[in-house]
Amino acid sequence: MGNDISETHEFNAKVIWTGGHEGDISIDGKPSLPLTSPTQWEGKPGIYSPQDLFISAIAGCYITTFATLMKRMQQPLKAHQATGRAVLHKHPEGGWHFTDIYVTMNITVPKEANLSQVERAVSLTEKYCQVSRSLACKLHVKPNILQED
Repeated sequence: MGNDISETHEFNAKVIWTGGHEGDISIDGKPSLPLTSPTQWEGKPGIYSPQDLFISAIAGCYITTFATLMKRMQQPLKAHQATGRAVLHKHPEGGWHFTDIYVTMNITVPKEANLSQVERAVSLTEKYCQVSRSLACKLHVKPNILQED
């Protein structure tokens, strides 16, 4: 969230086909990850699909962006979970596309947390999540904030 709009960062991945509907994701310096088509399209059960990783990237971006903002606002955080659901529809021109993404944020903060700051962090997360702001489909976010001892 810097002010230099000319600043850029690149993220690279290589996917190598291993046969059938499978491949391996390879990112320098990280363990490889097996990949398959969704089971609806002959993929193997128990292996991540690009669609799984797509919704995981959005939920993961919400977790990390929210945690970063809470730290910057000096607000305590006890627990946070983001659950994502991506809806895939047949496209009128052929193929498929995601039409709606639903993210539920379950946030637990201690009693001393400033709830207006927590709500602001939720709002800023929606604004600054790098993955979701790059989407062409509708994004629906539901925050559930629990304040406890």
